[in-house]
Amino acid sequence: MLLSAEPGVGKSRLVATLQDRLQDEPHTELRHFCSPQHQDRALHPVISQLERAAGFSRDDAPEVKLDKLDALLRTVPTPQEDVPLLAELLSLPTNRYQAAPLSPQLKRQHTLAALIRQVEGLSRRGPALMANRRI
Repeated sequence: MLLSAEPGVGKSRLVATLQDRLQDEPHTELRHFCSPQHQDRALHPVISQLERAAGFSRDDAPEVKLDKLDALLRTVPTPQEDVPLLAELLSLPTNRYQAAPLSPQLKRQHTLAALIRQVEGLSRRGPALMANRRI
C-alpha cells in the first residue's frame, strides 16, 4: 500500500498508529528519512537505512563494514551478483567480490533491481512496513 497526500492531512499520525499496533507483532520495519540537505545524493535514504540495518559505526574500517554487510545480506536470500552492487552503493571497496563489468546505466538498473530484491526477500519472511519520512 502506498500512502501519499498533501502535508497536514495526518499521514504521520496514521503511520505512527500502525507502528504502535504492530509493536508486538513480528514484522520488519524499514525507515527512510528524506531531507532537503541530501537532495543531491541519489538514494541517500536507502543508503542510510542499509547502514543502520548492518550496524555500521563511524569508526568501522571498510573491511569491518563489508563483514557487517555480508552478515546482513545473509539474513535475506541475496544473489551473489547483488553483493558487489550493494557494497559499491555504500561506497565500500568491492575487491573481495567478483563484480561483472557494467556500464553506468546498467549498474544503476542492476543496483535498483538488487534493492527491490532485498525488500521482496524481507517481505517473504513476514510482514514488512516501509515508512518514508521527510525531516
